[in-house]
Amino acid sequence: MKSNIKIGFVGIFAIFIMMLYVSCSHKESIKQTTQNDDNSILNIIERYYKMQSTKTEGTFIFESNLTNNDPKITKTVLKGGFFNDVSGKFETDGGDVSIGGEVMTNKNGWYGFDKVGAQSGMYGTNVTFNLNPPKSQGGSGAAIQSQGDAGYNQKQNQSSAAVQSGATTLSTSLYSPKPITITNIPAKSSIKLTPNTNTTLTWNADPLDSNGVVIIADYLPTRIFNYYTNKAGYTHALTSSELVPDNGSTTVPWSFFSQFPVGSHITLWVARGNYTILSNKDYSYKVGGYSAAAVWDVVIPAPPLTITASNYVNVSGFTVTYTNTSTSVKTYFTIPSGGGNLGTLPAGTYNISFSKPSNATKYAFASCDGSSVIGTTATFNNVVINSNCSISISDPNHQP
Repeated sequence: MKSNIKIGFVGIFAIFIMMLYVSCSHKESIKQTTQNDDNSILNIIERYYKMQSTKTEGTFIFESNLTNNDPKITKTVLKGGFFNDVSGKFETDGGDVSIGGEVMTNKNGWYGFDKVGAQSGMYGTNVTFNLNPPKSQGGSGAAIQSQGDAGYNQKQNQSSAAVQSGATTLSTSLYSPKPITITNIPAKSSIKLTPNTNTTLTWNADPLDSNGVVIIADYLPTRIFNYYTNKAGYTHALTSSELVPDNGSTTVPWSFFSQFPVGSHITLWVARGNYTILSNKDYSYKVGGYSAAAVWDVVIPAPPLTITASNYVNVSGFTVTYTNTSTSVKTYFTIPSGGGNLGTLPAGTYNISFSKPSNATKYAFASCDGSSVIGTTATFNNVVINSNCSISISDPNHQP
């Protein structure tokens, strides 16, 4: 199944930008599952990078979200942020900001985020932040002088809270990892997971990234593809995430997806970045950025169902064949003389056939939908199997 959803680049960021102004408290963990309509990529990354414990009066970031792993938009980025007072209200009076040498325009307290820019100078290099806070936070109102990137160690953040000539501009330069892309799944692809099977993800590793890569899977009930799961009661956003080393690959276990409703469509992200805190005497500001790539449409299949058999006649040699009516795939099971667990099948609609070579004796055969047939063989057509299936063989004259 292929996704036909197309989203404008600026629109892609709308949810994430708004989440800059939402404060959420989460328990930190290497592997975790959350149910929260306020979970955003930014919040999850910052939680793993341990950036949510510091109270700040401003946040300034750059971000690139490659939602369909589409190389056509790999060279774009948004950047900006805001100052806020101690109560969380926007500071709209004064203040100057530059990110990567570009001065951000102040529009009612929002700096930037109004246009898509080029990634040039924003990834795989050091990025400079210069903040001149509003006068209420000790800012001088002087114009920002960009320090540039020269002389900074790429693996270390370098910051200064007291710049030359007594100005109040806060400056830092931090290493921004290379823009991340998924390399083993084609762009714009839709994939369906295999039950009880691990999923491999590979990406372009960055040896200079010491923070690691965050793997995120999210279910949004408002997606049109999730209409039926939403109607079935899955009305909350669901998220699974984990932090892995930035070595270019990871194996995501089936259990990572176990909380998502069967038949739902989720998004699977890989993301990385870098953040730091700029502080003066009384105020602190979060600065940094990230890039993320995703498989936009991942379908959650039903887990395999267990097939069991009761053999009350204790006769060996019976075979039961399950033919999936949608795919025509046949699955064969041999029924032990004492019955037992035969194996597993995916949910679906099946034709079920019992047979035994050279059999002249009539038996009572029963399928998992409760129907039965007496004969030397038996076939049950269009049996819907959506839960564990139990079949049986018995003596028609002496039912168990």
